[in-house]
Amino acid sequence: MRIIKIGKSPSNDIYREFQGDPTVSREHCEIFIDDDNNIFLTDLNSTNGTFVNGTKINSPVILKKLDIVRAGNSLVKWKEYVYGAEKEFAETVENKKNTPSDNINRRLRDNPQKINKSYNPVIIIFSIVGVLMLITYCTASYENELSDSNEYDLNPTIRTSDLDNNKGSYNYEPEEEKIRYCPTPKNGESPYNSIFGRGIYSDYAENSFLIKNTQSSHAVVLLVNSYSGKKIRNEFIRKGSQFEMTKVPNGTYHLRWVSGNDWCPDIQFGSLTGGFQTDMNFSETSDPKDRMTVTGYDGWEVTLYAVVGGDVDVEGINQNDFIN
Repeated sequence: MRIIKIGKSPSNDIYREFQGDPTVSREHCEIFIDDDNNIFLTDLNSTNGTFVNGTKINSPVILKKLDIVRAGNSLVKWKEYVYGAEKEFAETVENKKNTPSDNINRRLRDNPQKINKSYNPVIIIFSIVGVLMLITYCTASYENELSDSNEYDLNPTIRTSDLDNNKGSYNYEPEEEKIRYCPTPKNGESPYNSIFGRGIYSDYAENSFLIKNTQSSHAVVLLVNSYSGKKIRNEFIRKGSQFEMTKVPNGTYHLRWVSGNDWCPDIQFGSLTGGFQTDMNFSETSDPKDRMTVTGYDGWEVTLYAVVGGDVDVEGINQNDFIN
């Protein structure tokens, strides 16, 4: 049983990456690992909530290995603390089981015999000679066996056929899903045109939205008409950069975005084609008071990260909310 505390206070196990984020509480959430290695995540009445795969949690949930956890607006790198500690603990227990002193004590306990402290030197000499002869014979046999074989491998691997034919049982860790390399889109590219249609531009209005992505992850930002629900634009904005949407038609808008790393355009995420292979989560500025109206020559500036003095509320959403 183990508890991992998460929050901004240095008394927590995971705290360093949250020092610049005002949306993370001092004691934000915690991870509890029971005796059966089930992993539970609980929000500790934080101010801005705890999210799993973009969905806010209100009660303890079981975490799976590929789940993405966010405290406020910050990603929680929980896997290295959980799975790294489990591996270290398992190795420690295994080493303790196999210490020579434990093995000797166990043999003496299970087979209590009187120890004879007098030894016959002749018997000892013959025993040594016998052992040496046996080693010589085994070595010669092994070398002959290798010379008779056309191929051999000093570091053999487990073949699938061995497992299928029940020639042996093996304990192994399944490999984690490998991350595919795909080129990162440039700022302003529209990767979701096939879902939302091409961007809509006005030849008469000079409205603009300057989007600053100060997150540690890339983002695809949707400009959504707050009344019709129409997605006017979908633009890729790289982490640590900014992009200006120009010639936006008059109307009232809010933002919706998916952020993450390791973008790949042809990977399927449910009904969404294309997305981030790591750290992916969905967000939205959904509060009516945060809607942005433009009427001809208006400009708005939005930062995709919690900033001190900021006046926009950000809510975590799920994949279906992002598309609909």
